This record gives sequence, C-alpha cells and structure tokens, in this order.
Amino acid sequence: MEKSAIIDWIQQCRVLSNLHVKQINLQHTDSWLNKPDVIQHKTGRFFSIVGVKAIDKENKSLVASQPLIDQPEIGLLAFLFAKTPNGLEILLQAKTEPGNIGGTQIAPSVQATYSNYMQVHKGKPTKYLNQFIQEGKLVKEGSLQSEQGTRFLGKYNRNVSVFIDDKDSLEEPLEQNWRWFPFEELLALMDTDYLINTDARSVLITSDWHDLVVGKTPFASHSEGFGKKLYDSFHGSNVPVDVLLASLELSRKKKVVDLERCNLDEIPNWKSDANSITSEGTFSVNSYTVSVHDREVEEWSQPLVHSHEEGVVILYCKMIDGVLHFLVHHSWEIGFKEYVQFGPSVQLLDKNDKSELLYDDAEATLIANYSQSDEGGRFYQSKVNYSIKELPAHLSDELPEFYSWMTLRQVYEMLPNKGVFSNEFRSVLSLILKYI
Repeated sequence: MEKSAIIDWIQQCRVLSNLHVKQINLQHTDSWLNKPDVIQHKTGRFFSIVGVKAIDKENKSLVASQPLIDQPEIGLLAFLFAKTPNGLEILLQAKTEPGNIGGTQIAPSVQATYSNYMQVHKGKPTKYLNQFIQEGKLVKEGSLQSEQGTRFLGKYNRNVSVFIDDKDSLEEPLEQNWRWFPFEELLALMDTDYLINTDARSVLITSDWHDLVVGKTPFASHSEGFGKKLYDSFHGSNVPVDVLLASLELSRKKKVVDLERCNLDEIPNWKSDANSITSEGTFSVNSYTVSVHDREVEEWSQPLVHSHEEGVVILYCKMIDGVLHFLVHHSWEIGFKEYVQFGPSVQLLDKNDKSELLYDDAEATLIANYSQSDEGGRFYQSKVNYSIKELPAHLSDELPEFYSWMTLRQVYEMLPNKGVFSNEFRSVLSLILKYI
C-alpha cells in the first residue's frame, strides 16, 4: 500500500495533541456531581449517567438493567465537500478524544454536541460551524441517526453533508487539525484500523451516494468481483421497502417495554462505589482527567464508559436469485426509543461469546474488516471489530424470527429514515464505500 498523506497527517496531529488521560475516583471530579440517582455536569448540560430498568409491559418482569448515557441534545455531525477541477475533496477533522485508540482520529468537519457549539464549556468556538448553520438555521437538514442503544438512552445526532463549489471561500483559515483531501484517498482507507471514527462513517454512509461520485454511477467502476455484486444489488429492480418496514414495526410491537429510572446504586446486578459503576463481564463507568493541546478546552474531567471485552460486528451477505442480499437482525436494545432497529447480522459485546453466531466462519468469505474504538468522547478505548462476510449461495435462505434479507438498494432507500438502522449497522456498512 502506498504511503498515505492522510495517515501521515493524523500521526502528526497525534504527536502535537499531547493527550494525557488518567483514571480517577468518581468523587474527585471538579465539574461533575456524583449523586445517588445521576452523575451529571454541574451545568446540567452535556450528558449524564443514569440507572435504567426495562420492564416487560405484559408480565412486568425485568428484561434488562444498566447505566445509560442520557444526552437528550441532538449533536451535529457534518462533512463539508468541495467540487474541484481535480475531483471531489473532503474537509477532514483530526479530532482528539480521550477515549480514542491513538487519541486522534478522522472525524467529520464538524462533530459537536449542542452544548459544545453553544460554548457552554466557555472554550473556543466550533470551527466551520457557519458552513452548516447560518442565522440559527441548518443549511441542510440531513438525517437523524441513532447512537448505540446498548449505551445511550434515546440518543440521536443530525448527519449532514454539504457540497460547495469553492473551497477557498471558507471565511476561517485552515488550522492544523483540519485539512482538505481528495475524497478517493479517504475511501481507500475505509478498512484501516482505528483511523476513521464512527461518527465520520455514519455521515458518509448516510450521504446520498450519487453525490459522493459526482456525475458518475455508484459502484459502476467494477465489472467483476464483489464490486460488481454491489452494483447489481444497488441498480437492480427497485423492490419496495414497505414489507421490510412493516416487519420492523411488527418486531417493535413484540418487544415493548417500560423504562424505569432507578438510583445508580440500585441497578440490579450492578455495583456502584466511589471508584466506578460496574458489572462483571460487561462494562464499567469510570472517571478520567484529560489534558490536551488541540481542543476547545485544554483540561477537564469527565466520566467515560469502558467495555471490558472487544466486541464483534458481522454483516453477512449472500447471493439470492442472482442478487446480493444483506442479512439484518431486528435488534432490540434498551436505549432505542423505537425498541427495535435494523442491526448487523451479528453483534456481540464480547468476542468470546459465540452464542449468537448464526454461521460457522469457515462457511463465509471475508470481504473486508477493520477494528475501531467507540466514539472517544463517551467511551474509553472500547474496541469493536467490524467485518462483512459473504456466505455461499447454497446455504438456505430461511431465517429465524427477527431477521430479514434486503438488497443494497433497499438499504439505501431506508438509510435516511430516523431510527431504522443502528449505529453498528451503519459503521460496518461503511466498508462498501471502498467500492463506490
């Protein structure tokens, strides 16, 4: 592989950021209040940690219980693209987060919570925000997309892509942590470990794919192999998505629960003390101090969620009647407002847990994979391996309840819809952009 200017730049930014993160006692934060029922910022903004129990509506039994990140504000995740004589360019941000593997990773041009870009932290203003919000209004609506339902309570971000004709028209000069690159250079790195964060992947995959190829046809550069299968699955007959959406709605009706708040030290099967909130074999909530040179504020403390084991996400695909289909799971997660969203074929919080594997890996062909740490502003080095694997056509198309096959065109048609596809599905699907 040729030496990448993007990777060189990220490595430089990692050195210059001088990130230092240290775990501390939950009680020893100067800006966070650790109360029996909630851990929250003293301003009441940003986010909080709450205890939640999911109770089955019919038999009133406990379905699940855990701490969740409560962040009702809708964040802005936005990429700026420029159409140039040499092709499409993208404004990348090298964003340093305390929980990222490597510290600094590629992020959207703007990645900010409402509290951040309203400067509740009293720090520097959000760079290039005026390209997406003018006179208090969004330049483009984009789409609302969910965060992880296993960790967040009903959290959504607005995903936006804006295309301009003149990148030199930016009112603010570029700083070290923002740089224009040919979009094709970024696409070539979609399977690079710990480089492109989950927020960037979400914005890219939910953009209009026709806009990303500027006058060309998505996936048309491939006349054979997996790229040709993607082309046929995307450009084949436009099968209506009504049946798939109806099946999702039916799954939601079967998975209805009531969510009840509880004190952090009263969450069933969890332990809360001065050091952390933890449950054996899942994850913990810890507190950290952070110092860094390239953020709006250079020193702060905050809680972060740390998964104890590496997770696994697999998206299976298979030729059915000569057309590539993707296997989605109707995934119930405690933090989903809609109860259920379409998720990847397999989603394991612990790679050692084989109980939910649908197929023997020996039967599948690995198409692409990468490892990623969950968004480092809320998670501390929580690792997940994402992969797309193709199953042999001779395997049965029959599926258990709560699974569906869908073509790439059907996925594309439903992607802009709020609450339809999970964060993990969007992250793993982003691997197909290498072929676009």
